[in-house]
Amino acid sequence: MKRKSMVFIILGHVLLLATLALTVYFFHIVPSRRSIPFTCHARMIVHLGERTLSTRINFHLHGDKGEAVVRGYLAEAAPRGVRINRIIRFSISPLSEQRHLRSLAVVPRADDELSPEHGNALLPEFFTAQQREVELRPVGGGSSGYLVYAGGFPQFLCN
Repeated sequence: MKRKSMVFIILGHVLLLATLALTVYFFHIVPSRRSIPFTCHARMIVHLGERTLSTRINFHLHGDKGEAVVRGYLAEAAPRGVRINRIIRFSISPLSEQRHLRSLAVVPRADDELSPEHGNALLPEFFTAQQREVELRPVGGGSSGYLVYAGGFPQFLCN
């Protein structure tokens, strides 16, 4: 009888330690691996008629969310150009090595002068409207960069 109780006590301790180890693993180690920050930068120049949009885009990804900071300048035939400065907050859905980014909020800064018409004509919708998606796909050949796809077409390289 004593032997059976000792087996149950040992088994209970083993189960308790296994539960503790799994709890630490799933609530501490797995989320910290998923939330390794990732940053990439891109320069995008778009020509449309006499207008030229020159931007620098910084993507900051952390866990299941992130933000893109878009800064640039729209040069037109008019004597004074138009400044762009906005933040796009987004959610991230990882699929193997690819990442789908869905815009949650487009926040123009105080000095952002880009009209919606110019923005829609020159930028992917992800940078101008909510609930729009782009995709980050790793570039092959040992490069650390990502191609940013919108509507299934590559838009620019981010590294």
